[in-house]
Amino acid sequence: MSRLQIAGETSIAKDQILQTVLEAVKTRIMVIKEEIHAIDADLKYFHERYNFSDEDFLPMFQSGELGDEEEDFFVWEGSLNLWKKLLEEESRLREVL
Repeated sequence: MSRLQIAGETSIAKDQILQTVLEAVKTRIMVIKEEIHAIDADLKYFHERYNFSDEDFLPMFQSGELGDEEEDFFVWEGSLNLWKKLLEEESRLREVL
């Protein structure tokens, strides 16, 4: 049973609307999983190439310790930020199901 409820009057049956919304949520979760999988592969590449974990890399990058000449570091930071946002979105969407 879903935690989602359709309130108010609608011209379409509420159970049909609910089903449509739940299918859209499930589809978005699938897309998020695919995006997370792709980012995981990118992060693995960075870990292997630079021998840093995300936990080691991020503070060093943010403090400027790594410099700003390496484009990979900016991609790495962006990938980490996107990865975290996707995990948060997936968690919120799962609350609906």
